[in-house]
Amino acid sequence: MKQMKKKQLTAAIMTALMTMSASAYAAEQTTAMDSYELAPVDVAGQRTTETGTMTAETASLGALGGGNVLETPVNVISYTDETLKKSFVPTRGFLNAATNNPSVMVGGASTDNNVELQIRGIEFNTHDILLDGVPGMIMMQNQPTNYIGRMEIIAGPNAVVSGIGLQQSASGFVNFVPKKAEAKPNLDITTSYASSRYFSHGIDWGQRFGKNQEWGIRVNAETHNGHTTMSGEDLHGRDLYVNIDHEDAKSKSSFLYGYDTEVNHGMPEVLRIKDANWGTSVTRLPAANSVVKNFMPRWALLSHTHRVYLLQHEQKLGRHLTVYAKAGIMHRDWPGYITAKPFLQNDAGDYTLDISGSSTMG
Repeated sequence: MKQMKKKQLTAAIMTALMTMSASAYAAEQTTAMDSYELAPVDVAGQRTTETGTMTAETASLGALGGGNVLETPVNVISYTDETLKKSFVPTRGFLNAATNNPSVMVGGASTDNNVELQIRGIEFNTHDILLDGVPGMIMMQNQPTNYIGRMEIIAGPNAVVSGIGLQQSASGFVNFVPKKAEAKPNLDITTSYASSRYFSHGIDWGQRFGKNQEWGIRVNAETHNGHTTMSGEDLHGRDLYVNIDHEDAKSKSSFLYGYDTEVNHGMPEVLRIKDANWGTSVTRLPAANSVVKNFMPRWALLSHTHRVYLLQHEQKLGRHLTVYAKAGIMHRDWPGYITAKPFLQNDAGDYTLDISGSSTMG
């Protein structure tokens, strides 16, 4: 037994000595190895300009000024006019584009007559939309989008950024930034066909003038006419938006004039179920195949005319101080308004129409 322990001890000592010898040899080899220093490698290239992008890198943030969306202290996404074009469906262009933002969804009572959204689950409608930072310039009806260069959506409390309007929602806001003339002149003429015999024709022209291109003008005009996919609905309308701006090293100024008008027959309305006789004639929602495509008759009418005048000026007073002023006037009228609210009557899906009509100006 003692002989066995001696052999184990001798083996352990020999193993330790061999390990130390190998480590010393490796250290000597590492020290003796040659080292090489690579010469610097410079890579030069030019970044390709992206075209047709869906979002912009910048956004206008009211009192915070303009800045990169990745560096702002708020949740903002700035959508380009490319998003608006690709999201276009008659009467739904603005709604489809806005819901690209995961915080935004269409409200339960949203129609051509009453555009409603929800931001983070809180109700929001077009009274909350700003036009280049100015509230109260947009109607609730279907919105033309051909003159919009960027659509900025902020989700969450925003009083510091947008200010507080008469009907401002705490859920967030949408800001329409009109197109302005760019350094390179543009002339785009478009013709499109959609839905069921719905045609639109538009023009987008912009150019800058002056010795240093300090003056610019951008004109957007469009006509549309035809039937939508909703049975019994047709639209007829036109719009014109002209944006004149001046820019130099110390100041920026612009004046926007906008006009749009539309006549909508058979505009869809949602079925009212809140005030139904639940528990008596109504015990459940009707089957989907028993509900008509459009509750509204062809004679239902909504026509509106919308005019907007927007003047703004920005002046640099120093390296770190800039002041700006914005003011606008919006005029709207409804020369024809004959509508009906459909109310659910029974489990079969029958409904009645509560007809009302008016002609208002404001």
